[in-house]
Amino acid sequence: MKFCGIDLHLNNSVVVVSDTEDRIVLQRRLPNALEAILAALAPHRGELEGVVVESTYNWCWLVDGPMDVGYQVHLAHVAAIKRYEGPARSRWRRSRTSLPVTPVRGHAAPRSSE
Repeated sequence: MKFCGIDLHLNNSVVVVSDTEDRIVLQRRLPNALEAILAALAPHRGELEGVVVESTYNWCWLVDGPMDVGYQVHLAHVAAIKRYEGPARSRWRRSRTSLPVTPVRGHAAPRSSE
């Protein structure tokens, strides 16, 4: 079993995947491009318990995109995350025990009819 957290910034995201012993198996800064993020998660897909995304103002695309391809996505309340803990601060494992995490049901943003 693995856990994923994504630290979302204005033009890039830090993607962290850790295992059950809290060892980091992937830590990569990627451009805010859904294809790049999904490609980084792909090798771990079968083992991922879920993906935690910080609920910053620009998070909708990063919730809907992974949900569209079957990932279980959760939001971490950004105000509850301690600052300066490094890029892994929103990892799922830590979030499950110490942060308010909300599972996302349905789509975060209205879908276009096209």
